[in-house]
Formats: sequence, structure tokens, C-alpha cells
Amino acid sequence: MSNKTTDITTSIIIVTYNCANVIEEAILSCIENVNTETIIVDNASTDCTKEIVAQYSEKHLVFISNNTNKGFTQACNQGIKAAQGKYIMLLNPDASLQPLTIPTLLNYIENNQNVGAVAPSLYYPDGTFQNYTRRFPTICGLWVESFVPRSLWNFFPCYRKYTYQDLDFSSLQIVEQPAGAALLFRNKWLLDETFFIYGSDVDLCKTIISEGYQIVQLPESKVLHLQSKGGTENKELRLYLDLDNYYGMNYFFKKHHQQFKAFLYRLVFGLSLFLRSILALFMPHSLPIRWKKFILFAKNKNFTAFYEQ
Repeated sequence: MSNKTTDITTSIIIVTYNCANVIEEAILSCIENVNTETIIVDNASTDCTKEIVAQYSEKHLVFISNNTNKGFTQACNQGIKAAQGKYIMLLNPDASLQPLTIPTLLNYIENNQNVGAVAPSLYYPDGTFQNYTRRFPTICGLWVESFVPRSLWNFFPCYRKYTYQDLDFSSLQIVEQPAGAALLFRNKWLLDETFFIYGSDVDLCKTIISEGYQIVQLPESKVLHLQSKGGTENKELRLYLDLDNYYGMNYFFKKHHQQFKAFLYRLVFGLSLFLRSILALFMPHSLPIRWKKFILFAKNKNFTAFYEQ
């Protein structure tokens, strides 16, 4: 990407959308790192995110303000194209780096040329480990997360396999898809903008591994992650966020030459959404939203359907 001569080693990219309640903590955790720049790409926030970011304009912070919501993926690419660093660090606005996060990640990737990306381990603020690391998508694993009550997820072997519950994350692990909430990788890739919000980080990991690199997760590198506080917690947007996830996974299967999986995914998820709509006949309050989700899924809509209302 960047051919500039600079002392900046790492470019931290944060995409924001109405994140005023969390963005300052993320910024403060970034600007204390030496030889880094922080690039914030704002997708037309209507809260005071921009005003908060402006307070740190002198702290190796680059601010890109979009007039419309361009989505997570395109905004990330705006940041990558502007980046001066040898490495890119994607960071969610509801995540904050710990003091040795960046140095630990850099030390590992600099000394292991076969590694294309390296991820920290995520923790809740109370110190509880978050397992957001996944194997590449499987229809069964995705179905369980989408349609089965959370309390029952671990009864499904396909879900336990999908979520790497066979690995001990207290030691270094080679993985397929660490969480895009915090991921450091070599500055040689852009994200596929066919993905609007969800799926582009999964696709990036697939590309990295397909090009012969490994992806490693380090237990000693830590990031605090509030989970779903980065603009995606709005209940009114949940329908469209789910649609975007469905769209992204279907496209992922198609892109990586898994046409039968793409067909089966659409079939299984379409039937599941339809059955939920039928069941909602006995719960009239939820019928309109469930029926709308099924119809928009059948039309292969992603988050942009929110702006087509």
C-alpha cells in the first residue's frame, strides 16, 4: 500500500459510527504508542464523535470524515490507503489497547516472516476472556449462532468446533479467523468492498492464509473489548445488521468457490427465517419484523436496505 518513508511502524485504523460513548477510551489507548498513527474514519456520525476526536488532532491522529455511511469495509480501506505504517491494526471503537499490546504483536510478526497477521486476545473489562476466534464459516456453526438460544449453543459439536473450543488460548495458537475487533497485519492487502459491514475481516483472513501466511493469536497481547458498543448496539438497526451478516456469509462462500455451500446456506437460512415468520403468527408483536427479515433476505439485501426504506 504505502511507499512513504516514515518512522511510523503501525497505523491503527478505527471506524466510527455514533461512538461518542466509547471512542475517547479507544483513542487514549492508541496515542500513547510510539511510532504509530491513529486513523479514525467516521461514517457520518450524528452524535458528538467528531468533537471528541477533534480534541486529539495533535496526537498523530488523522481524521477522515465521511458525509454518508460508507460501511465498515470501505471506511477501513480509506484508512489503509491513507496509512503510512508498515503494519495495519484494525481496532473497534469499543476496544482499547493495553500498554504492551502493540509492541508484543510487532515483535512477533517482525520476527516471523511466515506470519501475515497476528491477533491479541480479547477480554471483557472485568478480566473475563472473550472467545471471538473462529474457524472459517460453516453452515451449521452459523445456523446455531443465528437461530438457537445462546444457552444451548455448546450442545452442538459443530458450534464448538467452529468456535475453537478445542484450543487452549492461554498459549500461542495458529488460527483461521481471529476477531476483526483487533487484528494487526502486513500493509499489503485491502478489504473486499462487496462486504458492507460483516464478513470482510473473515475474507481478509482467508486471503492471508491462501497466500501462504499463518495467522497467530498471542495470549500475552491483550485488548479490552466492551462488545457491541461500537455503533451496532442500536436495536432499530438489528434487522439490517443481521441481513448484512447473512449477505456477507453468502458472498464469502461464493467468492471462495464454494457454490454448493452458498446454495445450501441460502436454502437453510431462508427456510429457518420463513419458519420463524410462521411461528410469529402466534406472537403478533414480532410478526412484522420477522416477516420483513425473511422478505429482505429473499431479496438478498444487506445493511444498505436500511437507507432504502
